[in-house]
Amino acid sequence: MLDDLKMIHQRDTHDALGQAEKQWLQNGAGFLRTEVQAWLPTVPTKHNIAKQIALESIGKSVVIYGSPLLTRAAQHWKEGFNEHARQLAWVGDLTPTELVGWTKQPTIKLYAVIELISELEPAHVQKMFEQSARQLSGLRPEPVRVYATGKTPEEQLLWALNLGDFVTIYTGLLNGVNPRPVELVEKFKKMMEE
Repeated sequence: MLDDLKMIHQRDTHDALGQAEKQWLQNGAGFLRTEVQAWLPTVPTKHNIAKQIALESIGKSVVIYGSPLLTRAAQHWKEGFNEHARQLAWVGDLTPTELVGWTKQPTIKLYAVIELISELEPAHVQKMFEQSARQLSGLRPEPVRVYATGKTPEEQLLWALNLGDFVTIYTGLLNGVNPRPVELVEKFKKMMEE
C-alpha cells in the first residue's frame, strides 16, 4: 500500500495540476519577495504599513473584517494577534445585526477595527464596506482599511496573510512579549494529542 501511495504522489507531481500548483507557488514566492521588502524592520514606520497598523492596534481589542476573498486572511490575523501579540482579537461579520452592536457602546472604545479588502471583489462587496463606514461613523473606531495588493485572488490572499504576520509580530514586540510560539498553546496541543 505504501508503494501505491508513493506511485500516486510521484504521478501527481508530474501531472498538469501538480505542475500548475508548483508554478503558482513559484509565482507567489516571487511576488511576495518583492512585497515584504516594505514591511521589514529596517523600513521607517512612516513608510511601513505593518508597523503603522501595529501601533494603531496595541492596547486594544482588535476586530478584523475581511472581504469574502480575504476571509481566511482575517482569521489568520486574529490568530496572530492572539498568539504572537497576546492580544484579544476576533473576526467580525459585516452583517446588519453585528453592525447595530456598535451603536450603543461607550463613546471611548478600546477597539481597533481593521478591514481587509480585495478590490477584485464585486461592486456590492465594496459598497458594503463603504456603507458600514458611513453608517457607523462616530459610533465605532475609524477602521484601518487595508487594500490587498496582487493581480489575482491568490496573490492577494498570500499578500494579506504575510502582512498579518508582520503586523502581529510587531504588535507583540510593542506589547513587550516574545512573539514566538506560546508555551500555553504548545502545552494545550500536546494535551489534545494524548
